[in-house]
Amino acid sequence: MTGQFSTGLVLHSQVRAQSMPSLLSELVSRAKRRLPTRLYLANVHMLMEAVDDAAFAAVLARSDFVLADGKPLCWWQRLVNGINCPQLRGIDLVLSLCRRAAAEGLRVGIYGGHSQADLQVAVKRLQQLVPGLLVCYQHAPAWQPRPASAEPQQLQLMLQAELDIILVALGCPKQEIWIDQYSAQLPPLQLGIGAVIDFLSGRRQQAPRWVQRLALEWLFRWLQEPRRLAPRYLKHNPRFLISLCRAWWQQRSR
Repeated sequence: MTGQFSTGLVLHSQVRAQSMPSLLSELVSRAKRRLPTRLYLANVHMLMEAVDDAAFAAVLARSDFVLADGKPLCWWQRLVNGINCPQLRGIDLVLSLCRRAAAEGLRVGIYGGHSQADLQVAVKRLQQLVPGLLVCYQHAPAWQPRPASAEPQQLQLMLQAELDIILVALGCPKQEIWIDQYSAQLPPLQLGIGAVIDFLSGRRQQAPRWVQRLALEWLFRWLQEPRRLAPRYLKHNPRFLISLCRAWWQQRSR
């Protein structure tokens, strides 16, 4: 089953525009048929990393889904590509997918998070939000510089758990590189979910809905973690906006 969607080039990467209901139906269908599927949730940081690193751009190109988690990507799709692109926030997609997984009896695993304690809190919260969810595997690996390697024992435990879905929370671009490297040994449906575990565990706060509607989620996060995020934002955001303006002007001039 393939849902209705459009794709458009944003910087160097193809980004898919698809409604949440259509996407969920397609993902559940692929999980049931055990079709290997790599899904990444893109924002400005991810796509600028792909601009700066050809190897990472190739990782994104090999995936099955690159979706717009960040609102600026939706702006690009509309202004440059003429595509109505819904924003699919990671936490919203994970909760919606887990609800479908619970209804369908699909088995879910989670790999990532800052610590095993944080992950346990996140899993407990997730199961409170989604009664009946089968979380059959969970592991928070020790921090590693990228590229992160997988522990053979953990890959074996995933196999033994007979998972349908694996949620990988190592942060961008580490999680996408990790999924790409080990995809053949992972459960069929493989999602890079970024900070979702931190939101569920309470380690980080989600921006209020009104902040999200104003596309100021980046500012909310920056105020929470200025030292970590300031260098990233200063490096990537101005270049993205310049590229967006240039691409929009070129589109208008045709």
